Amino acid sequence: IALGLLRKREGRIDEACAEFRQAARLAKQSRDLRLFAWAHAHLFRVLADGLLEPHLTALLAEVRRSVSSAGDPHLAAFLHDSVAAMEAQRGRTSEAERHLRVARSLLQLRRNAWLEQLVAINSSCIALIECDSRRFEKHVSEGRKLSPITGHTASDAAMDTNDAHFALISGEFGRASTLLQ
Repeated sequence: IALGLLRKREGRIDEACAEFRQAARLAKQSRDLRLFAWAHAHLFRVLADGLLEPHLTALLAEVRRSVSSAGDPHLAAFLHDSVAAMEAQRGRTSEAERHLRVARSLLQLRRNAWLEQLVAINSSCIALIECDSRRFEKHVSEGRKLSPITGHTASDAAMDTNDAHFALISGEFGRASTLLQ
């Protein structure tokens, strides 16, 4: 899984998918339901960014089964966040919000700063799409509060980019320019 995440970060998506598939095969052979589900969920998230929905339907059904079998609330929250990202990219913000509400409720039961930050970032993206400044600021603030805990620099970059984009569409060109530098 770690190699898949590394390849994804490097932008080598085909290699990332191959690593996630290999991780899933190895986890399945060793009967590790949790690692199998994590590998599957990461593969789905990478593919959801680029594939058309009909190609994802079968994979999503498999991933849901493996996540359910693993019984890990963090995995379930990650999957709901991933589906929310896919739905938002396709303009279905109401469905995306529904998945984010489920992810948030799971994270209330079992906290995880990294997942909470992902959910906050996705929530801010939806608020950005809907041009809702109040919700956007709320979710960006939630995400930024978690940065010192997660240390996830890619999340910081995503929030900075979203801030700049929101400044652009709000007509705050000076602020946008500062944020983009």
